[in-house]
Amino acid sequence: LGLEGHLLMPTSTNNGRQLDFIQSNPVFNVLNSSSKMGAISEYFRKLPEVKRSLHPTESVACLGPDADAFVRGHFGALTAYQADSPFGKVIEKNGKILMVGVTFDNAGTNVHCLEDAVDFPYSIYHSDIFEAEVLDENGQKHRVKTKVHNPELSAKRYCDFLIPIFEKSGILTKHKFGEAETLVIDAKAMFEKMKDLLSEGKTIYRV
Repeated sequence: LGLEGHLLMPTSTNNGRQLDFIQSNPVFNVLNSSSKMGAISEYFRKLPEVKRSLHPTESVACLGPDADAFVRGHFGALTAYQADSPFGKVIEKNGKILMVGVTFDNAGTNVHCLEDAVDFPYSIYHSDIFEAEVLDENGQKHRVKTKVHNPELSAKRYCDFLIPIFEKSGILTKHKFGEAETLVIDAKAMFEKMKDLLSEGKTIYRV
């Protein structure tokens, strides 16, 4: 990455359904709430130069010279995937998405950026808006509002249908990282291709 590059990792404190998690009245502590996205992300978020976004369900950690700018837009955002979120910034900055041993079906968070950016044909969010408490780096408490995914629609996702389409278009390449099957995806090209697919009536939802 070099000195000017940025590395981001998801550090969500929830590894199940967003609705179940938010209904448990969680308190998100940006310094102490552990990541449920695996041991690597948990190690990464604790590094001294890493900045973590203040989002109760979909926090992201970032290392790099403009880390604050990458994570700042998540605080107080009603949805987690809007253009100013860390996910959206990866698209804006022509970033790459690295999937090691996983695929879109269990690690394709960036696909949701499209749903926040356009007039999406399905109600992907639960009808209620929820409140959660977050503690910032200084220990100050904030009450924030957030939407969560509609679990009935989430159950109808089939994200991996995108893999051969992206591969054929040169958006995605396959590699081996140790023993892990690994995917490298151009984030902006993926976003634009998904817009094209939407115009053809194709989405990740089987409805």
